[in-house]
Amino acid sequence: MGDAVDEIVEQERTSIRMGDDGRVPIAGQRYKVSAASRTRLVHCLHTNGSTSILANKPDKKQRPQLLFHLGPKLV
Repeated sequence: MGDAVDEIVEQERTSIRMGDDGRVPIAGQRYKVSAASRTRLVHCLHTNGSTSILANKPDKKQRPQLLFHLGPKLV
């Protein structure tokens, strides 16, 4: 199995906006994430079915800042 950073870089990404309530919508539910209200975040749907919220777009040159993860461990 590949490195966790490769797993994060190689998946489906969409932009998501942090709500005024400090939560983000994921699969019909709202989850609390540590980020400023109305901030643009990156929602990642991984090949194993798990979901991650990142502070910014992944880059192979540096580790992404993981704010939230839901589902099986990536490693």
